[in-house]
Amino acid sequence: MENPRPRRPLESLDRLESEIEAVRPVGVRPPLSGVRWLKLFLGLLAGTFVVWFVGGELWREYRRYRGLHDPVPVDTLYEGERKRHLAMLLQQAKDHIRANRWPEARAQLLQLQTEAPDHPNLADYLAHVQKEVPNHEHLKAAQAALTEKKLAVAKSELDKVSADTLMHEQVNELKRDLPRAVDSRLREASALFETGKISLASAMVADVLAAFPEHQEAQLLASRLRHGWTIEEAPPPDSTVNWKRAVGAFMEGDLSRALVLAKACAPKMAQCKSGLKDLQEFNRLYSKLDHLDAQELARLLALEKQISGPGGPSVFARRVNSSLPRIFYKNAVAARAAGQWQRAVELSRRTLDANPTHVGASGLLNGLKTQARERFLVAYAIKDAKPKQALLEFRQAMAMTLPDDEIHQKAQAWIEKLQKK
Repeated sequence: MENPRPRRPLESLDRLESEIEAVRPVGVRPPLSGVRWLKLFLGLLAGTFVVWFVGGELWREYRRYRGLHDPVPVDTLYEGERKRHLAMLLQQAKDHIRANRWPEARAQLLQLQTEAPDHPNLADYLAHVQKEVPNHEHLKAAQAALTEKKLAVAKSELDKVSADTLMHEQVNELKRDLPRAVDSRLREASALFETGKISLASAMVADVLAAFPEHQEAQLLASRLRHGWTIEEAPPPDSTVNWKRAVGAFMEGDLSRALVLAKACAPKMAQCKSGLKDLQEFNRLYSKLDHLDAQELARLLALEKQISGPGGPSVFARRVNSSLPRIFYKNAVAARAAGQWQRAVELSRRTLDANPTHVGASGLLNGLKTQARERFLVAYAIKDAKPKQALLEFRQAMAMTLPDDEIHQKAQAWIEKLQKK
């Protein structure tokens, strides 16, 4: 069935729309379509989300700035934040350890242990810190005592520090400062003694001897304080003062009194005058016994025999002989470090003569013997191609061994053969 209404051509439709637009009132917009409503809704939703997010961040920053935020318990943190929190505690503990703040490091590690007992490496760090906290306290007390010139307390606290401490620099610094403080204290005590302040000087010397009982200079000053004599002063006139009395005081270990007695009789007796010079030289060497080299030590022993005479040895001889292994070995180590092989071998031998069970001297000789064997083999390998260099190596091998050693004797034989060519 045909449509009774005829269709309009396209041109007539366009003309109809233009006519409708012409008769529409000004300012009246066409109604919104569904697409436009959807766009408007999404724009409003996005704007609301942006305002909510930015406003929330600003509000949280404001509360953080004002200190209004509440601490969040670790249990309520997200796993990532919890790991960062534990890592921060461990890092803070490490920073304290590097700065030698051991009590603070322990506090951080204990907090970490409370929150994460199974945290990796926690047990090792905590064990080191628990060991170093007492060492830190002892070093702190030693430094405070040294500042207050309480040498015995400082030495006692320093000795309590464990040998395997990680604070080597602090320990070595205190060990360097303590002898300097002792020397300063003894000079101060000597000055007080010269001005007649015996009690103050005695207290200072007693403090030094409490810290270092074997200190030679302190012992001598203590002897002078007991008798109340200075070396420069003479005792009251006494016709019985002679060289035998000075020697008797020396034999008993009272060097200060021996010097005073020798000075008293020096103007009258030539023996006292020459003996006084020996006593003064002995006093100079004996006061630095721990720092003598082998030549000075030999001179000290010769003076002891000369002063003691037939009645010797004196108390000083026994003290010096007990120090011989330590002094010889120290000089041997220094000689080896300086490349003075023959001197190092000789001093090691003298160390073993004084103490046959000295482990250090035996080890030093064995080490030099090993080096000598290596040099001997090198020299033997090049003796035909490079005889001059071989001679040097053979001489080094000889210097590193004792005369009765097989390497020493073989090296000497090859040196004689090469020199004949």
